[in-house]
Amino acid sequence: MDESRFVSLRDNLNVIFKNKFFILGLFTAAMFSSFFYCILASPVYVSKTHILVQIGREKLSSIDTMPKESYNIVFRKRTQDIYNEVELLKSTYLIKKIFPRLKKMLIDVNKQYSPQASLLNRMRMKVNEVNDKVKKCARDLLVKTGLASQLSEDQLLLLRFNKAKQIEFIEDSDVIEIGFRWDDPGFAADALNLYAEAYLQEYAEIHKTNTPLNFYYDQINKYRTKLGNIEKELVKYKLNNNISDINGQRKTLIAEVADIENTLRKLQIKQRDLDIKLKQINRMDKTPGEWIETPNIGQLGKKLTDLSNLDQTYFSLKTKRDAISQFYLGSSKKVEILNTQMDLIRHQKAKSLFNILNTEKKALSNQEIYLSNKLNKKRLILDKLNIQEMKIEQLNRERNILRDNFLLYSKKGEEFRISKELDKNKIFSVKIMEPALPPITPESPKKGLILGLTAFLSLFIGFAYSVVHEYFNHTFEDANDFDQHLNIPLLLTIAKSKYLKR
Repeated sequence: MDESRFVSLRDNLNVIFKNKFFILGLFTAAMFSSFFYCILASPVYVSKTHILVQIGREKLSSIDTMPKESYNIVFRKRTQDIYNEVELLKSTYLIKKIFPRLKKMLIDVNKQYSPQASLLNRMRMKVNEVNDKVKKCARDLLVKTGLASQLSEDQLLLLRFNKAKQIEFIEDSDVIEIGFRWDDPGFAADALNLYAEAYLQEYAEIHKTNTPLNFYYDQINKYRTKLGNIEKELVKYKLNNNISDINGQRKTLIAEVADIENTLRKLQIKQRDLDIKLKQINRMDKTPGEWIETPNIGQLGKKLTDLSNLDQTYFSLKTKRDAISQFYLGSSKKVEILNTQMDLIRHQKAKSLFNILNTEKKALSNQEIYLSNKLNKKRLILDKLNIQEMKIEQLNRERNILRDNFLLYSKKGEEFRISKELDKNKIFSVKIMEPALPPITPESPKKGLILGLTAFLSLFIGFAYSVVHEYFNHTFEDANDFDQHLNIPLLLTIAKSKYLKR
């Protein structure tokens, strides 16, 4: 056969026409099956409600104690808070909690399907019974083979209730959508309302405050008493140590200490100058014939003595000696006497300067000792003041800690009181936006979709089967196939007759 020949539309239609009975039969059977399934399948209704998750008091109770730059942390956790509620809604515990009431409601609903129900409803009930028996037999078989565990009727019903609920978080919102799937719309709505009520009760139980209110009152009174005692101790300590403005007192003491230290440095400089002057006087006193000039001896030296008479006497004797020395070229007894007198006056001035400078040095030394003692006293006072300041700072820290604890417990106590009132009046941060209502139209089966898909798939399968069957079929149907595929002349054709079958 020549398989490379082009397949035309006429060939395709011919193939379809030759298998028309198969295609129509498959289409009819599939449509009837789908039609009866849509009629006999129990409709499934989905009742829905929505829960709004707000910023609860359990989150806002401590927001005031946080830094302002951390406020946005609470709001960043909004999605996390909502997912926490989603996990609570998904828990099996809530279904177990309301299971007895759900079971009783389901029994009451089943009683409504009496034998006087419509033929369609009775047929659906029979189909459901057969379906349940088939499932039970399949589960028993799995239990015997060890592929499944044995469950009681209540456990199976609990699993069915748990699978019936639908929890979904609506993105970009604070809303959680809850759905409940069941074949009875009234039961679906009642079960969902019961489930939402159980969730609110469980939410209140989780977030309720169990601490007695008296605990906060005791802590408030305790810290109020401690705060009063520490404030009295602080005032008493300041009075006993004569402290009014400790910072001002410390600044005054530091300034006084600096002045004394500056004065001591000046005294030390003066003493060094006096030592230098004494060395110079001693050197000049040991040098013969050199007059000792009067250094700066200060006000104290001027009050002690006046050395100008010695200067006048010395220079008067020197003038006489120089006058006599002009008449006597050699040594003269008068000149020696004058030199002796001049040496005595020079030694006398050196001795007077020694006495004056040593007296001044002693006065400076006494003044230095006095200022050193005064400086030590000031430093002791400053050290004591620093210790007192540390003590006051410690008392202030303790007072601040006690005040913070007092304010914290006061705020917590007020929040706890408000929380108690909110719990008493059932005011929560999660709210049911609307109660669940019985749905009007079922969610499944989607009859239009099922029938449309059945029609499409049955026709597609019929066409596909026809094409595949024709591709693998190598029999000759007529004379044209003989000429076309074998390419040899046809000698004879025999018409189909019932007599040839014998």
